Amino acid sequence: MKVIKIALTVMLLCIANLASAITTWTCTAVDTKNNVYSGSGVDLEAAEASAITACSQGLEFARNCAVQNCSEQQQPKP
Repeated sequence: MKVIKIALTVMLLCIANLASAITTWTCTAVDTKNNVYSGSGVDLEAAEASAITACSQGLEFARNCAVQNCSEQQQPKP
């Protein structure tokens, strides 16, 4: 009985993990010349960092970039 409870718990945790992995975030950032860059990630912070990294490549300071907007994207279920 204890083995069945452990197996069910592990299975539920795996299902919860898969459900959380089917969403991604996409953000856009702009530089001082109004060039638009996009980035994506598994969470909001990763998507913002990706957009800022793309925007700040070749620039002396990352502060010349600003995140404009972010949205959560639902991925189709496998």
